Amino acid sequence: MRIPLSIAGVEIERAWPTADETFVVEGRDASGAVRAGRIVATADGFEADIPPSKHDPKLPQLADAPGELVGHRAGKRAVLRNGDEFWKVVRSKKADGLLRVNAFGAELASAAGFTTATPRLVAPGVLATDRLPGVGLKRAGESWQAAWDRWAQLWPGFIAQLPEGLVVHRPADEAQVLEHWIGTAVGRGLIDDGSGAARAAARRIGERLVAESPALALSHRDLHDGQMLYDPETGQLSILDLDTLSLAEPALDLGNLAVHAVWRAVQGTWSRAEADVVLQAVMTAAGHAGVSPHRVQLAQAATALRLAAVYSYRPRWRALARRWLDTWLTKPVLG
Repeated sequence: MRIPLSIAGVEIERAWPTADETFVVEGRDASGAVRAGRIVATADGFEADIPPSKHDPKLPQLADAPGELVGHRAGKRAVLRNGDEFWKVVRSKKADGLLRVNAFGAELASAAGFTTATPRLVAPGVLATDRLPGVGLKRAGESWQAAWDRWAQLWPGFIAQLPEGLVVHRPADEAQVLEHWIGTAVGRGLIDDGSGAARAAARRIGERLVAESPALALSHRDLHDGQMLYDPETGQLSILDLDTLSLAEPALDLGNLAVHAVWRAVQGTWSRAEADVVLQAVMTAAGHAGVSPHRVQLAQAATALRLAAVYSYRPRWRALARRWLDTWLTKPVLG
């Protein structure tokens, strides 16, 4: 099975599996507007239910939210750029929890030297956050090295904080996440795993993850380049999207960031030299934080497999994700 490149006038950029055999999709129409909805496989291809931009039956407040829609996962959340703010629209029952964890995370990140913004509840299910200074790291240009040096300097202090009250994400949870992504992608036909190699590798990495009980640290749990901004004029580094803040083994964020850097180089988004700067920053931060290189390697293997599954749902990247998976399956850490 392949998610179509386009359907119902929408060029599909991202897709996610759901529990009911449909796929949630996000893309842009001919006008450039973000569109989100669902598609379902049929005997003749796919049927689509993709409402107009800024419409979502499960997020009714989105229709009246001001600003430009920049991201939308149907039924879950949408993000809008509204002047000097970003607005996040979620289901009303989720808003209070997200407000608390992001406000708490902003305090912790600020204490470690990161620049952050505390969200505000501006309407039921709508969180507003001030736009932070700086540019996305992919636009850091001549400040690339300085930006990653700054991250490596700040990260050990951030993760050393061990506050009470956060969700604990243990190695067994990470193993379950990995097996779910691989198993679902194989089950939906997005990954051809006739030999069973991908599922077997996911099981082996999961077993190795749970074989030890590393100390916990503060964790972003979705750390990659897209979660940070850098201001070349001030040297400020901002950290974004603390929805998944938790306590977890510190190798998880480090492995996730490192493998995303390699993936960006494979995609052609970054040069190999740029990726190497990030990999060195990860090694530096890991050394300062006393994180086991073995655990970072395991986390990298888990991330690599998970990314292969995630990108198998994205039409533009599906073929590359397949080659990426085949390459990683030859590595000793997955043997």
